Amino acid sequence: FNLSAMYFSTNGATADWTITGETNTLVAPAIVRIDTNNLFFTMTLAGNAGIQKIGQGTLKLTVANPLLSGPIQVLGGRLLIRADDNLGQVPASYQAGAIVLDTASFGNDDPTLTLAATRGVTLGAGGGYLFGRNGNAMVMASPITGAGSLYVNMQTGYVVLGNTNNDYTGDTVIGASGPGYYNGVAATLQLSADEVLSDGAGAGRLVIDGIQKGVLDLNGKTETVNSITGY
Repeated sequence: FNLSAMYFSTNGATADWTITGETNTLVAPAIVRIDTNNLFFTMTLAGNAGIQKIGQGTLKLTVANPLLSGPIQVLGGRLLIRADDNLGQVPASYQAGAIVLDTASFGNDDPTLTLAATRGVTLGAGGGYLFGRNGNAMVMASPITGAGSLYVNMQTGYVVLGNTNNDYTGDTVIGASGPGYYNGVAATLQLSADEVLSDGAGAGRLVIDGIQKGVLDLNGKTETVNSITGY
């Protein structure tokens, strides 16, 4: 099938969907709207228009998608993946905006996950929320840019930042309650290189937040911030 838009709504009921079967090709605008609950894609996707995910529900990509290319835009709710290749072809060179997060969250569906260094992440005005699950890491190897804030959700895993080219202009908030957060645990952000948080002219603050205060794990690295609040 060639699909330009898909819409999923439970009309108030608690239910999940699983889409399986043959390869489906997404064509522009390639909208996947999920109003509530979870949608599992267990079939492969193709096309060069990427995915534009909208709605407050959760999209879970669970298989490799070697025939898919284009930007992955998450404009509400959550996107969960099990491996980087669930997002489609790895860009041969750095691609800014390969993933766009705007008032939306992005996390690992249980296993430790390392995002390809060429998949640039852009934060929209509403900011982007990252999280790891089940004691495992969400490792952001690619640069994070854009006008929004970077939020680390309270969750049962942790987020790792390791790219020194991060230059988003919003705050860095550790301990957020964005889409997919888990109450009762502290958010943890770990550094895997020196100087990976955005700072300097035009950048925001480091904010330690959450019911249980967020944790910045320097992991033996050094870091400069414009200011720290909330600790």
